[in-house]
Amino acid sequence: MTSQRERPLQRCLAAPPVQLRDAPDRLVAVAVALEQRDQAAARAALYSIDLDLCRTYWHDCGMVYEERHRKQNHADRVRTSGTTKVSAAWAREIGRRDGWRCRYCGLRVVHPMFLKAVGRALPGVFPDEPGTTEAEANPVWRVFCFVADHVHPLAAGGPNDLINLVTACWPCNFAKGSCTLDELSLDDPFRTEAVRDGWDGLEGRPILV
Repeated sequence: MTSQRERPLQRCLAAPPVQLRDAPDRLVAVAVALEQRDQAAARAALYSIDLDLCRTYWHDCGMVYEERHRKQNHADRVRTSGTTKVSAAWAREIGRRDGWRCRYCGLRVVHPMFLKAVGRALPGVFPDEPGTTEAEANPVWRVFCFVADHVHPLAAGGPNDLINLVTACWPCNFAKGSCTLDELSLDDPFRTEAVRDGWDGLEGRPILV
């Protein structure tokens, strides 16, 4: 039986469906519509994204998490005390450095402030539901929101600094959890050059007020 360490290295644990690759372009359409004060067009663009596929992808990443994070696969870890928060300035620096793309799966991500602006402009699209956060209420948020991932987990002694942080999508961040790259047979994302092709993560958009 192939051991955890003998598995070939992977870039990510669960590759996003190819149909979701163009979803960020639809979020651009959301931004344009909101900047034109056309809420109906903005809602239509948002809901043209395949929400069921987003939900399925998130669920698949959860299944990967459950399977790969069994106790026999890695040691029990408790996050150490100390600063764990990533500042807004750091988030921008990391996103820009990485071209606003997940360094694991390559999915284009968007700045969380964009999603918050959409939520303010279109009440109900990211609703606060009992027992959930606004991110859990809409699969677009869960899949495409920027997350700063600690490559070497904090719980495994990794530092909370820029040399240990990369841009990630929520699914990759979630599936990776507190495991090390070695435990998951993941390649080091810093070994591959970041893709910078002009995608800006919708940073600073939409211009609403």
